[in-house]
Amino acid sequence: MEQTTHTKGPLEFQVLGTDGSQALIVEEDGTTVAYLSASQNSTAHASLEANVRLFAMANVLLDELTSLEKAIREAKLSDAADLLVHAKKARAAIGRALGPQKSEATPTQDELLRNSM
Repeated sequence: MEQTTHTKGPLEFQVLGTDGSQALIVEEDGTTVAYLSASQNSTAHASLEANVRLFAMANVLLDELTSLEKAIREAKLSDAADLLVHAKKARAAIGRALGPQKSEATPTQDELLRNSM
């Protein structure tokens, strides 16, 4: 069975129209990856921009979480600084997926060391 692959990033999103009821997810060269539409005044319409932002960041989130999981799996206590680097990258990807909302702070190296004991 052939493995299906996802579109490689980075991807961007564009909300279309004056009513914000349509959006595109596009590659850097402008190629459309997905088109989304929501009926006006619906729950889907109210969260369209947040949803399309999350969809566009899915490949980055997957890459960063895969790297973080590998770093944690292979970690030794002396690797706390490396774990912090991966945690910051994961937090940055999560922050971009959430948009301008305030996201949780990245743990400090001391907090990572304290929590690993």
